[in-house]
Amino acid sequence: MYFIEVMDCEGELRRVYNRGTMPRVLTELNLTTVYPNNSESHFSYEDSGQLSLHILLSLLVGTLFVLSLRTYMQYYKVENRLLSPHPIMIYALAAQLCSLILQTIHLIFYSADGKGVLFLDVMSKIC
Repeated sequence: MYFIEVMDCEGELRRVYNRGTMPRVLTELNLTTVYPNNSESHFSYEDSGQLSLHILLSLLVGTLFVLSLRTYMQYYKVENRLLSPHPIMIYALAAQLCSLILQTIHLIFYSADGKGVLFLDVMSKIC
């Protein structure tokens, strides 16, 4: 959390505008973190590894999802039954993979512009 204060130390606004007619001051800030190797990032120091972590987790959960699907298909060929715990695990892994992919895409956009895509961020939480 950042606390930022905008000050008019020299009183320029009060000299330019009459009493009671002070303008509304709007500011837009673009905060970046500068690392020792002089690279900049929109991620805070604490969040600097999130993108690589989400990419790695997406790959691992995706692999686990594919392996579970293959195991279920082999089980179905041998037993010729649909009833097993496999579909529940596959649905859970699919939801987790969907969430990770949406969050990864959001973080890719966030690393570029510092804002990301709010819709993807919210949908990743819902999945």
